[in-house]
Amino acid sequence: MFSHSLAVENFPGFPDGVRGPEMMDKFRAQSIRFGTKIITETISKIDLSVRPFKYWREGQEGEEPETTETVIIATGASAKRLGLKGEDTYWQSGISACAVCDGAVPIFRWAQMVSAKICELIPSPLDRSHSP
Repeated sequence: MFSHSLAVENFPGFPDGVRGPEMMDKFRAQSIRFGTKIITETISKIDLSVRPFKYWREGQEGEEPETTETVIIATGASAKRLGLKGEDTYWQSGISACAVCDGAVPIFRWAQMVSAKICELIPSPLDRSHSP
């Protein structure tokens, strides 16, 4: 969600705040500096049963897999909206998905806020704690 944030006011290391996309660029640059290979395309198939892990890029499922020792699965995120009247009009201008973030933005400081939290617990396919 940082990549969609106009201002991140409460993240350690950024005492004056930072724009979300700028922060994501800095995270990416630091990761690359330490040797991370970042694949920004769809991986359609992955085999985590044995190391090195095998993965196939979309459209290459019938070919030999590529391998890696480490996988970070970043599927993205999207806010769940309530469907309120005016929600689209005021999105990110009074209505948003992060009360903690908005509370730190200067225009909302000291303002009364209402927070509606919608949670959905989805077990990770990598979580083996609930396996039979």
